[in-house]
Amino acid sequence: MTRELARYFVTYYANGEYLDQDEYSDIPPAIGHGVETNGNFYRITDVWHVRHKHAPVTHGIAVFLEEVPIPQVFKEVDASYYT
Repeated sequence: MTRELARYFVTYYANGEYLDQDEYSDIPPAIGHGVETNGNFYRITDVWHVRHKHAPVTHGIAVFLEEVPIPQVFKEVDASYYT
C-alpha cells in the first residue's frame, strides 16, 4: 500500500497584498520559515487556516510574509543558477 503525502493549498500575502499561491505545497508553513518567491526573500510572520470561501483572503492556508534581506547562503550561489 502506498501512502500519499498531504498537500496544502497555500496563499502568500506580503504588505497586505496577494503575492503568490502554491496549490501543491508538501509542507505546512510555520511562523519563522523562510520563503523565496519571484527572487524576493520573506519570513513567515503569521499563518491562518481560512475555511470560509468568501473571507477577505483566499480559503485554505493564508500565509503572511515580511520581506527580509537576501540570506547569506543565497549570496554565495552563482547568480546564473537562478536564470
